[in-house]
Amino acid sequence: MTTLADLQALRSDGVSTINQAIALLAIRQERKTLGELTVMLGTSHAGVTVIADRLTRLGLAQREYDPLDRRIVFLAAKQCSPAAAGRQRREF
Repeated sequence: MTTLADLQALRSDGVSTINQAIALLAIRQERKTLGELTVMLGTSHAGVTVIADRLTRLGLAQREYDPLDRRIVFLAAKQCSPAAAGRQRREF
């Protein structure tokens, strides 16, 4: 479940925090390709890459690669304990 702390941990890197939060909520439902997130958020591929980098760095998401086509990259939510999530936010 996405917590308020998860959403507060998302700071802007030239990409709106709301887009980052929407991406996080979307991948909590099911993993999405970076291309799908680009269309969903109405932003550039570079913008989605920034979002993916941020969510990955925070430990909230992970990239997964299609075993048949390594060009296809998925972003999937990552489960972590509340203690680990707090530690990741402090390190950020």
